[in-house]
Amino acid sequence: NGSPTYFRLSETSNQTEHAVKFGKAEVIKTGNKATVIAVGNMLDSVLNAVQDEDVTILYYTTLRPFDAETLIKTAPNQKILLCEPYYSGALTFDIVKAFAGEAVKFEFVGVPNENLTTYGSYEENLQTLQMTANDISKKLQNLIKD
Repeated sequence: NGSPTYFRLSETSNQTEHAVKFGKAEVIKTGNKATVIAVGNMLDSVLNAVQDEDVTILYYTTLRPFDAETLIKTAPNQKILLCEPYYSGALTFDIVKAFAGEAVKFEFVGVPNENLTTYGSYEENLQTLQMTANDISKKLQNLIKD
């Protein structure tokens, strides 16, 4: 379209392919206790972590434009577990803006915004950064305990 386009590639992918719909989130599951947003290759970990939970799962394959409409229509409340495969909290502004001034309760799974000094395999890094399915499950339990 003549405009610059940014593609973020990952060395890992989800087990199940999903069609990329630019600017649209995919509703994987609907539930009542919270909304879990899985970005990119975080979907498998999210599914493993919350498969038996009463939560909505939204899968974002693209981030711009941000699909606030799907979020608002499917979120049972403003409890959001944001699972991003990069620096944690990148979509926070978009989510807060979508709820137009309503209070939003967050938990985050992602890379901390600090200098990382450890190296290892992908799986080792997930453990070090607390981004495993087990970590996601713990964050969700903390979010919905009220």
